[in-house]
Amino acid sequence: MPAPFRFLLFEAIHEAGAGLLRSHGEVRLAPALDEESLAAAVRDVDAVVVRNVGLVSRRVIEAAPRLKVIGRHGVGLETIDLEAAAERGVRVVYTPEANRESVAEHFGCATNTSAGNCTARPSGWWGSAGWDGARRASAITVSKCRCSTAAAAPPRPRPRPIAAPGG
Repeated sequence: MPAPFRFLLFEAIHEAGAGLLRSHGEVRLAPALDEESLAAAVRDVDAVVVRNVGLVSRRVIEAAPRLKVIGRHGVGLETIDLEAAAERGVRVVYTPEANRESVAEHFGCATNTSAGNCTARPSGWWGSAGWDGARRASAITVSKCRCSTAAAAPPRPRPRPIAAPGG
């Protein structure tokens, strides 16, 4: 009988996610996030799940002979040694679109708050980037977020034509 699939979480995740992983194998939480502790913890795991902290260095990858996949719970892969993973044939996966709805909500809230602040302060709030820099950042953020936000938004009611007086 093959050994159970083992997941190592660098930090806790939502219980729904942890439960899903448990339905496919054994789930452990890393005891500490220094390289030495991680190298010891990965010796018998098949998958590593990283969130915001911890570094999946070459040493950590090489210490995990069973390692098949490194999952980044979020965006950005700068904490994973991609070259070492590729050399070992370890897949690296991530969730680049997972938080776009939250980003859109925060952006909308920040825009509304900042617009009010801008009108209250004649000097404006755009900082050294100026209006053009803020507009570019807005365009990038909106383009990344608009699909999920637009799909989640209720449809706008169409305005009804106003009848002419006496008509």
